[in-house]
Amino acid sequence: MSGNYDEHQHDNDKVVGYIEQIQSSANTAERLDCLKKIQEIVVEKNPALLDSLFHEITSNTQHDTSSQVREQLVALIKAACLKDIGLLHHVVPTFQFLLRDSEKVVKKVILTISALVAHTFKASAISDSEKNKEAWSLCVQLKSEALELRQSENHGIRMRIFQFIEMLVLLFSYRSLGSTEHDDVSLDTIPPHHPFLNVLQLRQEGRILFSTIVRTLLLEEDLTAMLASILTKSLKSIAEKRPTFMGQVLAALVHYFNNPPIHLKEWNVKSIRRTLRPHLVKLASHEASAVYHEDLIPRLEAMEVNQREINELDRRGEVVGKKLMLLLPDELLSDDDKKEKQRELKLQLLQKQLQQQQQL
Repeated sequence: MSGNYDEHQHDNDKVVGYIEQIQSSANTAERLDCLKKIQEIVVEKNPALLDSLFHEITSNTQHDTSSQVREQLVALIKAACLKDIGLLHHVVPTFQFLLRDSEKVVKKVILTISALVAHTFKASAISDSEKNKEAWSLCVQLKSEALELRQSENHGIRMRIFQFIEMLVLLFSYRSLGSTEHDDVSLDTIPPHHPFLNVLQLRQEGRILFSTIVRTLLLEEDLTAMLASILTKSLKSIAEKRPTFMGQVLAALVHYFNNPPIHLKEWNVKSIRRTLRPHLVKLASHEASAVYHEDLIPRLEAMEVNQREINELDRRGEVVGKKLMLLLPDELLSDDDKKEKQRELKLQLLQKQLQQQQQL
């Protein structure tokens, strides 16, 4: 027992010594090395030290003049919280501060928040303990802090935020029936009547975040070509993994192909269209897209997609077709399309009511 105590105290003294070196050293490499050694001790060797020393570690490094040291602090926080999500209560003030840092640091913080949200979501779905409840509440706060940056003037930060949003859309939606991807964390992992993971609220949030991606791509007037590329890839990924969004994704990508922003240079437009064609062909081969083929196939032909590729995936006539463009945001619809969309929604509501009556 005494030996264990002595070793614990020895590790504690070493960490305190490294913190003092960080405070006194003017050498960035030395401070960075000290912080890495601290991580080796408190994360890998003696995690019992984390709770007592976490605040001292963060408070003495988050203001460091070197962005490398601050980035290493974020790496330490990530490793520590993945080891013990109970440490999240220490993290919020530090991340609130670092989300106003340089681009490289902010992007690393966003990646870390993304990992912590997914990890805590999965842990909370498995166990509704008080510890997990508090951790999830803190993750919700961190998520909100990060999402405030989606209108950042820094393009690199915006791209990272929209990758975070993609992850949240996948997290807050259901997998397709028959999915065998067990590592694909989603609403399916939450048991019925979970005390703090509200499936209906999370699903609604996922839909709103999905809509944010679509509306940013289609309605933002000064969208950069780089961010447009990120958004189209995100939408393709979402449609493949969550086919419930297939129609809206196809509509958005087709519309963007045919109506690129006028401020983009010609070579940007050509590059985006070169990327979109294979995206649309891949999605058109997905089972969930068949219902849109009556509308989609002629559009692929107009995009000069190889006819043999089209013939291989064409499923027109097999299912009742639906119009893609009615799935666009209302701002992009004509008055006639809006009326048709309302008729479609009323018809769907009536069909749903009839199905419910038949089940009674």
